[in-house]
Amino acid sequence: MKFSNTIKFFIVFNDSFSRLLYHQYLVKLGFKNNILIENAEDCLKKLDLEPDVIFMDCGMTPMSGLDALKIIKDTYPDMHVLLYECPNKKQLMQEALNHGAAAVIPKGDQDLEMLRLAVEKIVAGKLVSQNAELVQ
Repeated sequence: MKFSNTIKFFIVFNDSFSRLLYHQYLVKLGFKNNILIENAEDCLKKLDLEPDVIFMDCGMTPMSGLDALKIIKDTYPDMHVLLYECPNKKQLMQEALNHGAAAVIPKGDQDLEMLRLAVEKIVAGKLVSQNAELVQ
C-alpha cells in the first residue's frame, strides 16, 4: 500500500495478545510505524507523537476507549480513531460514530478484514488531501 511506512499507528489494547496480533497484522499490510500502548490513559499522554490512526479497544478500564475518543477528538479533531467493540453493543457503537470515530470494528470473525478496509479508506483520504495540497 502506497505511503504505508509514513502512517503512524497507535495500537491501544489492555490485552497484550491483542496488541501484538493487530501490530503483526498491520505490519503484514505494510504498516510498520506502530506504537503499542497498554491503556487509554497512556495513549492520551502520547498524543504529542501525533499518530495518524489510533486503533483502540472500547472496553478498556479504567478509562474506556469511548471516553478517550471524546478527549482525542476535542483536542485533535482530524485524528483518525478506530474503535474495537462488541457487535451486540449497537448503542455504544453509534455513540462512538457520533463522537467522531472513523469506524467501529466489531469483534468477531471479520475484524481483520474490516480493519483493513477502514485503514484503506483513511489512507485513500490522506492521499486525496495530499494531492489537493500539491495542486493548489
